[in-house]
Amino acid sequence: MQRTGIPTARLKSSTPPPISNVWLPYNDLLKRTIEALRAGKKINLNQPLQNEIQINTGLACIIPQSYLPDVHERLVLYKRIANAQNNDELKDLQIEIIDRFGTLPEPLKNLLAATKLKLFAEKIGIEKISLFEDKAVLNFANKTKIEPLTIINLIQKQAAIYQLKGQSQLIIKQQMADGIARIEWAHEQLKMLLE
Repeated sequence: MQRTGIPTARLKSSTPPPISNVWLPYNDLLKRTIEALRAGKKINLNQPLQNEIQINTGLACIIPQSYLPDVHERLVLYKRIANAQNNDELKDLQIEIIDRFGTLPEPLKNLLAATKLKLFAEKIGIEKISLFEDKAVLNFANKTKIEPLTIINLIQKQAAIYQLKGQSQLIIKQQMADGIARIEWAHEQLKMLLE
């Protein structure tokens, strides 16, 4: 075998990433498309396959590098958290994380709580939740399970707290707690809207 004179380290760095890493976004898109077709949904190519629920907590919702230094493991964990389909999967994942890496830091607790809130929001037809220091803003999806009469009653009884902006945005004026209590408060507000 003949030596080329190229340093080994250079060969390793120029090696392309495994094909599975390059095609991950494509595979996800293909999987969602197949699931939509099997469910009998008509696919509009100008619209995303899945409306992503937005949760803005105003808090750090991350996996800290100090908790999990390996970038690849963090990315895999982010993906697993984002792909949790229900609270049971999320709870099992939380237990696994604690078993593997130890006690959860606050930003990771926030991330898990925000994901739980996101799952519930998706289930009841909320497309965006923004939590600020002094208010919460809820944006309703076109098909929401929250009855308009419930919102009207809240506004009539507590106009200083609940305000409707347009047809699809509810503003709740409330001084927000710090930390995970802010996310838990939002979750309780959503439950109350369903009653």
